[in-house]
Amino acid sequence: MATAIQNPNEPLAIDPPTYEYSWDFDYGMGPWTTWLAPSVVNEVGGLYERFTRLNAPGLLDPNHLDGIGALRLVAHLSIPTTGSPGVMNLTDAEFQITIRGTDFHANGAKLVVWLCRYVPEEQVFKNYYVGLTVTNWANTGNDIAAQMTDQWQTITVSLSNNPDDWTYAGTNNSQQGDW
Repeated sequence: MATAIQNPNEPLAIDPPTYEYSWDFDYGMGPWTTWLAPSVVNEVGGLYERFTRLNAPGLLDPNHLDGIGALRLVAHLSIPTTGSPGVMNLTDAEFQITIRGTDFHANGAKLVVWLCRYVPEEQVFKNYYVGLTVTNWANTGNDIAAQMTDQWQTITVSLSNNPDDWTYAGTNNSQQGDW
């Protein structure tokens, strides 16, 4: 009986290719949604001549009153939406956002990456989760607001698997019921 010997210089498994999803907000929100008032701006001669401006304060999202409280959802991409990337494993992912905070004052608020996790993760149809419970998580370990200025800049947010960097957003069963 012959036994294959693994060459120690070869990897045991090949890592899957990295996945990149990119959305250009030059012409609006596309598959993204917001609780703020969006508008497309033409700034001839500017560093970015066309971009989407989100005007605060916007509406309050009451869906997490029993958890972290009401919040202003700046931009949200639902994975079942046409134009979205579908199911992605965001373990150790990095987000890059090019942003300018004209007259932006956080007033103690945080601007964070928000993720929805579907439970259980076994039922996937055409790269989308179906009929599952959604849990919402805020990456409170990374505050983009603290890095914003009135100049265009690209900010990179690294998502860790450290539980201290994440806050469960909760629900609003007291107003919406347990549906």
